[in-house]
Amino acid sequence: MYQPLFSAIDSTSTGRGFLYEVSRSFVERSVDLSTVSGVATATGVILGTLLLIYLVRRHFESRHKPVAIDMVAGDDSIRHILDRTVTERSRYELQFTSADGKRRATALCTCVHIDDANLTLECSSVAPPRTSWAGRRVDLLFRLQEGACEVFYGFHTTISGTSLNDEGIVLVHVSLPPMLERKQKRAFLRLTPPPHLIRGIDMWELPPGVSDKGEWSPHRLPPPMATASPDGGDALNLINISGGGLRLQISRDITKKGGLRYDADLRLLLRLALYDPDEGRVLYYWLKCSHRNHFTETETQHTETGLQYREWGVTTAPMASVTWTPARPDGEVEPLTRWTLRRHLELYRSICVS
Repeated sequence: MYQPLFSAIDSTSTGRGFLYEVSRSFVERSVDLSTVSGVATATGVILGTLLLIYLVRRHFESRHKPVAIDMVAGDDSIRHILDRTVTERSRYELQFTSADGKRRATALCTCVHIDDANLTLECSSVAPPRTSWAGRRVDLLFRLQEGACEVFYGFHTTISGTSLNDEGIVLVHVSLPPMLERKQKRAFLRLTPPPHLIRGIDMWELPPGVSDKGEWSPHRLPPPMATASPDGGDALNLINISGGGLRLQISRDITKKGGLRYDADLRLLLRLALYDPDEGRVLYYWLKCSHRNHFTETETQHTETGLQYREWGVTTAPMASVTWTPARPDGEVEPLTRWTLRRHLELYRSICVS
């Protein structure tokens, strides 16, 4: 025989207990469901809010391209900085944009005028201008002094035209940039070293017979054509230095007496005495350098020349024998890279951090 599906309830107390359990279970399940419903509602509100924020940000980002922290944007801010380069006669480095990424020779210029559309650069080291320059893309670099620190700027722009001033100096007109980039766009960090670290500079036109094999003795050298010492004189002035080259200011008298011609064939030999705080002594860097670019100041006729290292040696005495080492293919002298970087960090920590 089949058994009944439900057994009969044979006790009143048992029935009341059963109904109580059913009621309690129903209430607990109702509470659980209401809790889950509340959590789900709150989660939905949060997700909806986040989605709304995301959509609003996407909307505004599509209309306004974000500007990185190291960029300067806004016509007024850019114009204020560029106007300072006119009043302070800051140097610009003009370099034609290279599609292959290789370094190109640069021209040194001074900004002499700014209008609503263009900067006018006076480039004394540039040959007569070419009409084909109009429309070409160029990179421009300059720096400004901010208290005890230097701030480097760069931007990309287009040449709008060229002309000559009354003295026959080339003027290059470039379009105003939409933004400035606040950093050095070059392979090696440059530093204007504190004067107390420069213990002397001697310069020769590279004479024949300075061997690049074995040891070479500087005793056979004639007197230097120019020197600079900590106690004065402006015949030579080290403007800045990096691991890949340096920039010298050479006085008009030295250029004239030495018959220097600032062209691609110019080779100079330098003895640079640098104090190294890490070693607590002066090191003498012998540097064979080639000319890369130059700029002649129209008022003083002093010349700034950019030099790239070709070979180097370092000694602990000014006239000790030198063993030449070729610079790396990119022109780097590694000990000078380290020296420059460490001095830059020291200056930044002691002066520029506030």
